[in-house]
Amino acid sequence: MKKSALSLLAGLGLACAATAQVASPNPAASTPAAAAPVASAPSPAARPAPLPGALPAFAEVTREAKRAEGLLPVWTRDDKTWLEIPTRLLEVPLYFASATAAGLGEQFFLPGLMGRPHIVVLRRVGNNLQLLARNEGVRAPAGTPLARAVAESYSDSLLASAPLVAAPLAQALLVDALALLGGDLSGRQTALETAFRLPYALDRANSHIERVRSLPSSLHLTMRQHFSLARLPAPPAVPSPAPGPNLPTAVPDARSLFLSQTYTLAQLPAQPMKTRAADPRVGYFMQSYQDFGDDTQLGRHSHILHRWRLEKKDPGAALSEPKEPIRVVLDRNIPERWRAPLREAALEWNTAFEKAGFRNAITVEQQADDAEGTTLEAARVLAVRWFAQQGAGSAAIGPHQSDPRTGEILRGAALIDENRVRVFRTRAAEGVPRWADHAQPRTPLSFAQPFAECTFADDYMDEARFGFDLLGERGLLDPLSPEADRYIADALKNVTMHEIGHALGLRHNFRASASVTPAQLRDRRFTSVNGLSSSVMDYHAQNLPLMGEPV
Repeated sequence: MKKSALSLLAGLGLACAATAQVASPNPAASTPAAAAPVASAPSPAARPAPLPGALPAFAEVTREAKRAEGLLPVWTRDDKTWLEIPTRLLEVPLYFASATAAGLGEQFFLPGLMGRPHIVVLRRVGNNLQLLARNEGVRAPAGTPLARAVAESYSDSLLASAPLVAAPLAQALLVDALALLGGDLSGRQTALETAFRLPYALDRANSHIERVRSLPSSLHLTMRQHFSLARLPAPPAVPSPAPGPNLPTAVPDARSLFLSQTYTLAQLPAQPMKTRAADPRVGYFMQSYQDFGDDTQLGRHSHILHRWRLEKKDPGAALSEPKEPIRVVLDRNIPERWRAPLREAALEWNTAFEKAGFRNAITVEQQADDAEGTTLEAARVLAVRWFAQQGAGSAAIGPHQSDPRTGEILRGAALIDENRVRVFRTRAAEGVPRWADHAQPRTPLSFAQPFAECTFADDYMDEARFGFDLLGERGLLDPLSPEADRYIADALKNVTMHEIGHALGLRHNFRASASVTPAQLRDRRFTSVNGLSSSVMDYHAQNLPLMGEPV
């Protein structure tokens, strides 16, 4: 989806030292009567007493703490974590985004799901550091009277603030990381109340920093946050037509649950990507803003595409490798037997990029088990993540986050549920409940929104399982055979390709299947070369032979 300043320091007072007599350089004035009292220098062991309300010295607070270099250096000691804020970064636009690191197993609280990104600035106001989200929804030409008018007419938003914990240095400020980023920055309380109709509140006393990593151009901090209820509501005395609370079923006690959220603070691209105007006839997600510099239309709305930045190494070549490819990282949680089809799903997109003039536009790597070498939340990473959830339904989604200034996609993900490979062989029930039947209601969004409703994962899962069962009933497929594994791997590859497409910025293409005729669908030679549709972003169904037709 989604989601700066420091305090002034009172001066430190010096206590007066004891007086002492010193010898005069004039011998005639060497008698005690000629001696004059002067203030001696403080003893090296003595520490000046701070004035009331003064902040302790930077070195005092960080004594015996370990410092990790990065965009925002991190100091740690025991259970304390501090962020060092370089003063050169104050008032500098930065990219701020959130992503769920650990979810609930139900109600669409999925690991890897992304919040709304923001352009933020760190601002020092007195003895506080503010994290401010700039209002990118309204724009005017920089340096003009109109820009001043817009700035005075619209408000930014305060995401977080924290007091300084040490006297600032000329080049750096120090804040408690938990105080700055420990609040409900991504609005999980509202999301929980929407899902369960219960007023869960953030319990900061039982929340903590799970991990933090500072890189040269970014900071990634994961909060383990506790949400709780004082009590569960009593059931109504009489039946009511109004919807009641929907208690979570995947936690031991519905009064208490944890969610982990990773916050990313990163440098923006030094050279903003050139924007491309959006059009509803072009199949990309987009973002909109009010352009006050355009006085030719009443609504003042401009629309730009979401897309990854790809630039040719050789601009004059018809086919060239990119200067920087799109880096796909496979989650370490993916079972080894299913990593190959997910890798193939990502690499299949290189065929499409070749049509646009790029060779090897996508590279694929496997996240190490220790997860130290690769951060799934890093910029210019498209993560393929694997998660578990409650029930026998299925879910998959392909979110992404983009630079609000230009629409450049800075990171994305394809989230794939483990149910997708398990329920094929589960034939005890007449049918598998669809994820959409028991998930929280979703409001249909504009065609241009990156989180617009997508039911492909559910629909395709139903159809793929029906095909699996039908072939089994006809005696053409043994559920425990290598052929069945191949069927499951192909279904997994198909849905992963679709969700990667969303993470690349593409919307659905419901016209694509119209390019293939029914006669061509019955021709195995045609479908083996051309597939069932001209786009994987369509909702294409299983192509099953009728009874008596050759397989």
